[in-house]
Parts: sequence; structure tokens; C-alpha cells
Amino acid sequence: MDALHRTIPAEFINALISIGKHENAGVGECCALRLFDQYMVGTWNEWYPVCAMLSAEDHISLLRGLIFNEKHAGVYAVDSGSSAVWVYRKLEDKISCERCFRIARWILEHSQNPWLPFGNERDRAYFSNNMQKFDGGFDGTLTQRIHLERGKDRSKILHKEAEEKAERLKTKQVKAEEHVSRKRLRDLERSTPKDSNSDNNNGSEFQKS
Repeated sequence: MDALHRTIPAEFINALISIGKHENAGVGECCALRLFDQYMVGTWNEWYPVCAMLSAEDHISLLRGLIFNEKHAGVYAVDSGSSAVWVYRKLEDKISCERCFRIARWILEHSQNPWLPFGNERDRAYFSNNMQKFDGGFDGTLTQRIHLERGKDRSKILHKEAEEKAERLKTKQVKAEEHVSRKRLRDLERSTPKDSNSDNNNGSEFQKS
């Protein structure tokens, strides 16, 4: 069967939910799921139907179970194809932004996968370095808010870079104008002859008188 049309086994889903309900799942529990390693890398159209059937609590447990399974079984996609990415994205549509913040923070504490939970390394890094911006209510999903804040910061950086460039160009222009002025002065000095004979004649007439 085409991998794009796989059906996630119910046994795997239920086992992940069970694991996710524990505060700290053990290595043994996760390693028992090695039979389902192939499903740790998935697509949105495989996982979104699964998530749609779950309550918010079971959805969270499913996500936690995937994180624990990656951590202990050592199986995860080193790109945005990780199944946990799709499960998290669908969860953002189901629970509050404040709760998503707490879950995303938990994922950072329990996963070394650089693509979790947002499916983007830059989003993860930005969230990790700027958590204070998201610890509270806001419009939209957490991922949308991260993109908005990243855009604002990028605009500030570009504005600052533009100001610095304009200042450098202004300084360069001033120096160029000063150079031209000095050159003109030197050229003027060279083109003006000294009238030494006139000075001598003036002195002689003074002596005669």
C-alpha cells in the first residue's frame, strides 16, 4: 500500500495514549512499540483523521506518547516529517493558546528533536529563546504567534540594518566631499604663482625714496 494512504493501527494509537498518560514513561514501554517504528514518520493525512476522533485529553496523551517513544526508542524523523509535528499542529486547533504554550514548553524539555513541536528549527529556537512573549493569552495559534513575532523582530533588524547602511553612506559621502575640497584647495595653491619680482621692486623703491 502507498505510504501516503496508510492507516495508523489502532493498537499503536491506544498504546501511545496509554504511555502519554504517565508522567514519565519507561524505556521498556516504548521499546515494546518497535514494531510500529515506521509510523513515527508520517503525513498530515494519516494523522489528522486520527486526531479528529480524539478528545482533547487523549489527543494530548497521544502527543506525549509520541514524544516519549522518540526519546526512549530513539526513533524520530530529523525533519518536519515527524508524526509528532502533525499531531501537535492539529492540537493547536483544539485547545487554548495558553495550554499549547505549556505543552510546547514541555516538549522542549523532553525532546531533542530540533523539529518539534512546530516542524521548523527556527520556530523552535525562537520559542525557546523568547518564551516570555508567549506566556499569556493572544489571538491565533501559538505557531501563528511565533511567526508574527519573528516577523516583527525581522522587521526591526532590517530597519536597523537600513539605518546603519544609510549612516555609513552618509559618512562616506562626507569624507568624499572633504577629499574633493582639499584637492581643489591644493590645485588652487599650485595654480597661483608667487610674484617674487614685485616684492623685490617694492623694496628697492622704498630704499630709493
